[in-house]
Amino acid sequence: MSSTFSVKIDLLWEDQRFLYLKDSRKGIQKLNEIEGIDISRETVRKDLRQHNLIDEMRHAPKHRSRRERMPMVGMMSQHDTSEHDWLEGRGPEIKLIASIGDANNGVPYALFVEADGTLLKR
Repeated sequence: MSSTFSVKIDLLWEDQRFLYLKDSRKGIQKLNEIEGIDISRETVRKDLRQHNLIDEMRHAPKHRSRRERMPMVGMMSQHDTSEHDWLEGRGPEIKLIASIGDANNGVPYALFVEADGTLLKR
């Protein structure tokens, strides 16, 4: 950017009429129409950051974070049911209910059953 262009932009940010430009595409179009300045949205955002008129970009928080495993076996376990076709069509539909330990990924309990839970097919 040329220095005269920068000075003109600096003066515009001091003018309260142009504060609506902060994140507005239409505002940038207006800037082009009124002042004859053709400028990209990103350039406007960088300049606004330099003048402390908008905050730095915020990053979204991490979607997931790993937690530490439990220190001892048996402190925490996960119970789950798998509805896989365990017998590959050669027998009744059965489900696997298993318990998986958090500390060591051990499987202290597993059982095949015909129905899981309190709701049965009728």
